[in-house]
Amino acid sequence: MAGTACAAGLPAGDRLACYAAAFLRFELCIELAVNGLVATVRHGRLVTLHSGACGVAATLAVDGRQLAKRETHLQLRPLLHLGGGIPLLRRAAYSPVVPSMSAQPEG
Repeated sequence: MAGTACAAGLPAGDRLACYAAAFLRFELCIELAVNGLVATVRHGRLVTLHSGACGVAATLAVDGRQLAKRETHLQLRPLLHLGGGIPLLRRAAYSPVVPSMSAQPEG
């Protein structure tokens, strides 16, 4: 071994000087493709998400060379509640109060 021959003539503390350092760049790419996403909007706020299936692809590469790639399909949680909702409009653009459907006509 080249490293052993180089290190044989050096004092114990200097033996690491014969080894070159190597740097590798690892890359992990994860792609998600959600199919069948349905959003529920109430009073200008996104309140729930209903989802179908999700395709997942993951690729591992070192220094630009692909080492592995895996693909699978997941069944996602069918319903995601978003609490009070996420506003989709500026506050002045909608009224948080919805008029009652049973209101009597003015007369």
